[in-house]
Amino acid sequence: MTVRMVRGTRHPVAHVKGPGLPIHDAQSAMVLIAEVWHTAHCDQMLVDKAAVNEVFFDLCTGVAGEVLQKFSNYQARLAMIGDFQGYQSKSLAAFIAECNRSGHIPFPADEAEALRRLGL
Repeated sequence: MTVRMVRGTRHPVAHVKGPGLPIHDAQSAMVLIAEVWHTAHCDQMLVDKAAVNEVFFDLCTGVAGEVLQKFSNYQARLAMIGDFQGYQSKSLAAFIAECNRSGHIPFPADEAEALRRLGL
């Protein structure tokens, strides 16, 4: 996993990339939030889809809800970057669409769109 600071933004933003899967459950999300806060001093992050265990995208496991709840509880802003069109689950598509509609935790295709959606 690598964390780099995004340049050209008004507020500090960390971009978390693979290899490695820093998010595989709620506990690992909490560790990531703390690590980014302590190392980069920011609570806004972009996380590449490759840095998230596939179990997150199986809504039956409850991992997605638990992970997003951690970000909400700790008031950390998140955008999950990647191509999510390959998933066949209608419930996952509806979940992502609702997250995108609300704007709180968007699922954009790239870094530029993520920064735009987060208002950074």
